[in-house]
Amino acid sequence: MKGFGEQYNSKKEFNNNSNFSKEQILNQAFKLHLEGKIPEATKFYQYFLDKGFKDHRLFFNYGVLLNSIGKSQEADSIYRKAIAIKPDFAEAHYNLGAILKDLGNLKEAELSYRKAIAVKPDFAQAYYNLGIILKDLGNLKEAELYTRKAIEINPKYTEAHYNLGIILKDIGNLKEAELYTRKAIEIN
Repeated sequence: MKGFGEQYNSKKEFNNNSNFSKEQILNQAFKLHLEGKIPEATKFYQYFLDKGFKDHRLFFNYGVLLNSIGKSQEADSIYRKAIAIKPDFAEAHYNLGAILKDLGNLKEAELSYRKAIAVKPDFAQAYYNLGIILKDLGNLKEAELYTRKAIEINPKYTEAHYNLGIILKDIGNLKEAELYTRKAIEIN
């Protein structure tokens, strides 16, 4: 049997076929996305949206796809829908934070990272990115605390060691800044 994407290429064929479950179609969208078949995956995601399906995984993965092709504003909206369906979806809060940072909305990005951490307290990347946001906002002491937390969770987090070195340098703690910079080099 051909794959679903090969067999059903038009929306008319989608709409006329009831042999496939929502889960099978969703899995095919994910598969096409992972294979880098972006136009085909987009059709599946859009089909789900057109049908009014509510699945946080769909919105999350479609947001990833949209962001990867430079459609950050659309990805922002799609991530918000994933969060509306599943408010405790740490990865969606995290990805939304990354998009908001890229769009220059640092205060809202900060809130998204804080929500990701509240949902998933061991989310080292969220602590790290929150540290970057706080540094960019000029809150060096809090940036230091969150970056240290990222390192506590993942002691081999090269980027966190390096950025902690930069934060400590900016604070004026040059000796400790050098230690963390050397540690980043050692890990890498």
